[in-house]
Amino acid sequence: MKRMVFLTPTFTPVGGVVKVFDYVNHALAAGWAVEVGCPEPIEEATHLRDIPHVANALETVTYRQSLSVPIGLDDVVVFSWPHHYMKISANLPRRFRHEQIIHLVQNVRHANPHWTDGFPTRLLGRPITRIMITDEVEQACRPWVNPNSITETIIEGHAADFFSKDRNGGLTAPGDDLGRPVRVGYTTWKSDVGVAIEEALDGDERFQFASIRTSAGWSEIRELYHWSDVFLGCPGKEEGFYLVGLEVMASGALLIMSDAGGNRAYAQWGKNCVLAEHDQVESYLACLESLVAADDHTIETMRKAGYQTVPNFSLESEAEGFHRVLDRLGKSAPVGASAQ
Repeated sequence: MKRMVFLTPTFTPVGGVVKVFDYVNHALAAGWAVEVGCPEPIEEATHLRDIPHVANALETVTYRQSLSVPIGLDDVVVFSWPHHYMKISANLPRRFRHEQIIHLVQNVRHANPHWTDGFPTRLLGRPITRIMITDEVEQACRPWVNPNSITETIIEGHAADFFSKDRNGGLTAPGDDLGRPVRVGYTTWKSDVGVAIEEALDGDERFQFASIRTSAGWSEIRELYHWSDVFLGCPGKEEGFYLVGLEVMASGALLIMSDAGGNRAYAQWGKNCVLAEHDQVESYLACLESLVAADDHTIETMRKAGYQTVPNFSLESEAEGFHRVLDRLGKSAPVGASAQ
């Protein structure tokens, strides 16, 4: 059986790690044997096991508690974190075809020569295969990419249905206590702007806040989305996608979010979400006030637009794109390989 090697720096289920395991699933479904290299012990993958489609993969692959994985001449190697390329190159056999190394480029900041000493930008010039997760990432990186290497844009897929919740009407659901506070949720994984907003509205009885400030499993995150009427999307300044925004739309909560580049793949400002200025408390506060003042029809129209956005980012379409890349490499799975 053909083998594919994946590297991940952690088993903490941040977006980039989940995406690596999405591609692990795509490889398994195409009949590949998969080995995952990670410096953490597999016992620490507890939160990953909270994700149904990832939990299945965890029971199928083999593990090596290291980023230094021996690589065979016919292997395909998949990585996301740029500096893992150095670990890979140190383990390549002679005559290994560099295009059999696939880089999942998950962020527009790869094109930022000031990010982590510029190595990610320089890496774009290496003769390896690249998968760009959005058109926005591809457009940012295009000037730096080796023109002779295989570069495919495969739009990010996500298991967003896990977070879905049916809602209708205004900010608070029909049947709720009249006059209850508007529930506002946020996380502090990439910004503390949510904390500042909660502090600014301390004592304002119109609002009630809840947040997640440490790593969490998907079930806990879903509970926060489902509780929230409005969610404060707080991405980093540069993002490749920012999964939180799509998850919030699936949950039916109203989304306030800043422009982080890659999240333009699904964000339609003023239609399915509200645009705030990055890390600007006053801007987020103004957006929150605008939603509170909006009539039920306006809220329902925005929520419906969010619901309609989510199906555009399916894991099935992403898998098809990955299999096309493997075909271009001449590395498709053997005919008759069974899906996992």
